[in-house]
Amino acid sequence: MNPPAPTLADQQRAFDAFRRVYNEERPHEALGQRPPASRYAPSPRPYPNKIASPEYPAGVAVRRVRSNGEIKWAGERIFLSAALIGEPVGLVPMTTGGGRSCSAIWRLACWTATSCV
Repeated sequence: MNPPAPTLADQQRAFDAFRRVYNEERPHEALGQRPPASRYAPSPRPYPNKIASPEYPAGVAVRRVRSNGEIKWAGERIFLSAALIGEPVGLVPMTTGGGRSCSAIWRLACWTATSCV
């Protein structure tokens, strides 16, 4: 194993050289001893530079998930998921006094004042 390069720029050049050899020169057994780059094809589907935020219908309260995966709803902190940090989620009050949280069209959680489900 080689020691790290003396500068970040030198280390980046080393990473780039490794990536080139690994993908363009190194034979791969599962590919019939061909390098991975020989099999690569870009996706024909366009990929947006930025994914649009979900749009929620009228009457849905929107909260942004905090850095700890929680939202604040009715004065309470409720953990949803670390995977949603920074994302807006829609909240719909339920007749039972709890709430329903959903992101776009997927139901994430339901809770009451005493329990989370």
